[in-house]
Amino acid sequence: MKLSSKAIATTVTFAAFLAGLAGCASKDKPIQLSELQTPQWHLIELDGKALEQKGKKTPSLNVDEKLTATGLAGCNDYVGEVEIDVDDHEFRLTHVNSTMKLCLKNEMALNNTIISALSEWNRIDIDKNKLTLKGEKHTLVFQAQNQ
Repeated sequence: MKLSSKAIATTVTFAAFLAGLAGCASKDKPIQLSELQTPQWHLIELDGKALEQKGKKTPSLNVDEKLTATGLAGCNDYVGEVEIDVDDHEFRLTHVNSTMKLCLKNEMALNNTIISALSEWNRIDIDKNKLTLKGEKHTLVFQAQNQ
């Protein structure tokens, strides 16, 4: 098949255009700290399963302007410091402390899973009113709630 120089130039230009689009699509926009700090986040899903907390307080995450995180991990309240890379979408809590309430076995298992997951590096994504933290072991999905 013969191609004219005009057809070759058009093909090359179109390929460059597509490569440019692919480059743009793979680059996520940086996380805006105001998106993270504005609402109170309530856990609605853990590892792909909806969280059922009938009659119980819902695990939560709150981040203030000083990047201090507080919340409920299922049974115990916690506080920690947020480390975040807004460009690379990485998030974790450090220096986490929590209360030590007497908890039922299943509540304690949930509590420990949440604290462990928040303490490890996670991929953070905020889409409208959902916050997703995806780590190597666990995925936490939070829903924004008005305070």
